[in-house]
Amino acid sequence: MAEPDERGPKGDRQFITALARGFEVLRCFSAAQPSLSATELSRMIGLPQPTVWRLCHTLQKIGMLRQNPENGRYSVSVGVLGLGIASLQNVSLDAAARQEMRAIANTYGIAVSLCVPERHSLLVMAREQGNGSLVLNMSVGSRYEMAHSTAGAAYLSQLPEIERREAFDTLAHEEGEDWPQRREMLLGMISECQHHGFLCSPGLLHQQIGSCAAPIRHPEPSQSAVLTAGGPVRVIREDLLRDEIGPRLLTLAQSLERAGPVAGFFHSSFLNAMGAGHDL
Repeated sequence: MAEPDERGPKGDRQFITALARGFEVLRCFSAAQPSLSATELSRMIGLPQPTVWRLCHTLQKIGMLRQNPENGRYSVSVGVLGLGIASLQNVSLDAAARQEMRAIANTYGIAVSLCVPERHSLLVMAREQGNGSLVLNMSVGSRYEMAHSTAGAAYLSQLPEIERREAFDTLAHEEGEDWPQRREMLLGMISECQHHGFLCSPGLLHQQIGSCAAPIRHPEPSQSAVLTAGGPVRVIREDLLRDEIGPRLLTLAQSLERAGPVAGFFHSSFLNAMGAGHDL
């Protein structure tokens, strides 16, 4: 049996660091980065390359990673896919909620996503896409960056003040010298969301994309979620975002709040792995 490790959260002696590091490696893979080298993994998780090589070797031996023999790059294997499928069996989204997501998407020719927090980003757990041409090609398992999306701002808006400050400290480290300007933008979006219950970004964060988002609140932040909708600015005008799409997202978010925690139906880490190269 593995010995407890004192290096876990707050000196938790039951925390096994090696196991946690293995999952850190798996979390590095995404739909945007389906294959990574040991050097890239080392940089992303902040561990020496020899340690990363051993972790990858172990994950490869148990069927969680595979290595391209031509270039040595790693990608997730069917072992992770199997875990993701098992996890998705526990996803429970009310049929009426799914129908309303689809109705919004089809009415405006946009995409509507249901996202949950996973570390420093938001994972898409359900997505409905209308017939319009989308600027962003996202799917279940894709991520929205916390500091660069309306979904991220909506999530931050419902955090208790002390937890939002902690999230800002993390984002400041990630954003570097760009943080002061990004922080001011986020604060404005957070204020809007707290006032109206949803927020809109008509090309503010991404010039070609109009989007809006509404948080699905829960007393425990890890159980909260976000509804977000977006499409090309040439398709969805600002008045549509603010007067029609945003209010519909808010109504749906409120109904999901009454239904109970969305995020509790699945384990997002494995859902993330499902998104690494697999469009569900």
